This record gives sequence, C-alpha cells and structure tokens, in this order.
Amino acid sequence: MPAVGNPPAGGIELRADDFPLDIATPPARGFDPLPPEDFLDSVAGIVDWIAARSDYPPDIPLPAFVLLPRATLNYVFYSQMVGGYQGQDCINALYLPHVVLLAEDFELSICSDTLVHEMVHHFQFVTGRAFRCTAEAELEAYLLQAEWTRETGVGVLPSPLFMRRLTCDNPHEWGLKR
Repeated sequence: MPAVGNPPAGGIELRADDFPLDIATPPARGFDPLPPEDFLDSVAGIVDWIAARSDYPPDIPLPAFVLLPRATLNYVFYSQMVGGYQGQDCINALYLPHVVLLAEDFELSICSDTLVHEMVHHFQFVTGRAFRCTAEAELEAYLLQAEWTRETGVGVLPSPLFMRRLTCDNPHEWGLKR
C-alpha cells in the first residue's frame, strides 16, 4: 500500500500550489470548523418553523454544519458558475447534500434568514422534492426566507424583480456551468 500523500502507481500527484486557495489548512488563529454548541438548538427551532409553514415533515435528520473561511466558501460556490471564482466574497452559506457550509464569520443573530434558506434546500433534498429547474427550488427557499424576515425582522426581503426572474423560463438559469 502506498504511503499517505504518495500517488498510486500511474496516478497524478497533486501539490498544494495546484490550487488557487489553501482549502485544506484552516487559519492559524485557532479556527474551529464546527459551529458553537447552542447553534443546533437554533437550527431545531428553524426546522420546526419551516415544517409549520410548509408541507415538509419536522422529523428530518439535520445536515452537518461546517464553518469555512469566507474565501473558501466563495471558491466552492463560484467555481461552478460561468466565469468561475474571481475573488468574490458575497456568499456566506451554501447547501450541498447533507451539509450546510457557512462562512466562519456567520452570525446567526443577523443571518438566520440565510440559514432558513439553506435549510429549505436540505428539506428539499432529504424529502426528494422534484422541481422542473433550479429556479423553482430557489423560489421556494426565497419565499420561506422572506416569510421568516417578515415575521422576525431578521434579513432583507429579496427584490420583487429578482423573485419574478425565478422561473424555469429564464434562459440565464443561474449561470451554472453545463
């Protein structure tokens, strides 16, 4: 068996300088990739809130939550877009199947609306909800996020123009690489 870090026979060796960001090494300042313990209590409240305002069941398994440096999180998001990652830093949360990635500076007290949005995507995934396109799934998440903002005062309501563009007929469909 080859030693850890050595490529298998005929394989490709990857070096740290092959990547535009250091996505494997957390910052030296005592970075902890796990959210604080009381975070999951807040998530449980969000799960109950979503279930009470939708037809999703309240007893879904929670995703993993991982805090990442903001640059890493934005790299993960924008690397899938046409144009790629170019130093953007506006994304503070992202859902991947069974995992919610959060920027290390994510503050639940001022960003709970964003977590509602990502948890809606988790509900969608875990329950196997089918959508004709990405925009339909996003519309549902943004509608519940907006309802949360109206009820709690946390977050900013999405622009009506943006919401109208969330249709399967939008030929631009999020700029995802095909």
